[in-house]
Amino acid sequence: MPFTERFLNAKHWQLFTLMIGLPIIVQFGSMIAMFASAVNATNEPPFFVMPAYIILIIVVSILSGATTFGWVWSIASGLQEKIPNGITMKFKKFKTFYLIAMGYMLLIVLSLLIFIPTSMQPDFVPNAGITGILLLLFIPLHFLAIFGIFYGLYFAAKTIKTIELNKEVEFSEFIGEFLMLWFSFIGVWIIQPKINKLVNQEPEEEGIHI
Repeated sequence: MPFTERFLNAKHWQLFTLMIGLPIIVQFGSMIAMFASAVNATNEPPFFVMPAYIILIIVVSILSGATTFGWVWSIASGLQEKIPNGITMKFKKFKTFYLIAMGYMLLIVLSLLIFIPTSMQPDFVPNAGITGILLLLFIPLHFLAIFGIFYGLYFAAKTIKTIELNKEVEFSEFIGEFLMLWFSFIGVWIIQPKINKLVNQEPEEEGIHI
C-alpha cells in the first residue's frame, strides 16, 4: 500500500520533523511573540489567544498526531508480510483497538474545532447538563483509547522483533522497541533505520538479525 510504504521508507529525520520538529518550532515562535508583546507593552490581544494562532496550533497538532499514528500503523500492518511462516500475529485485535484510539483522537479534534470558535463568542455560556453528559461519554472512551494506543505500540514493537529474531518473542525481548516507540522523539532515530532495512531486505535474508 502506498500509504504504509511512504512511512516505512521515510527517513528518520523526516518523521522527526513532522512529529516533533514542527510543534517545537510553533511553540518556540509563540514564546518569542509573547515575550515581544510583554516587552512592548501593547494593548493588543496576546498572540496565543488569537484565532489564527489557535488554528495553527490545531493544524500542527493534527499533522503531528497523524504522523505518529500513521507511523505505528504502518509498522504494524506493512511489515506483516515479513512475519516468519508459522507465527500468527493478532492483527485484527490490533486493528480494532488502534482504530478506536484514532477515532477518539479525531473526535477530540472535531470537538475542539466546534467548541473553540463557539466559546470565543461574547454571549457563550456552557450548559452544565450537556457538559456533564459529554464528560460521562468521554471518560470511558478516553481510557479505552489509551489502552488502544499502548496496545498499538506493543503490537508494532513485537512485529519488529519477531521479524528481527525470526521467532516468537516475549515482551522482555522487545521492551526496548516498545519504549522507543513510546518515546518517539528519541526512538524514531533508532527504530526507523531498522524499519528501512527490514523493508528493503531480500526474502531469503529475512532471518538475519539487524
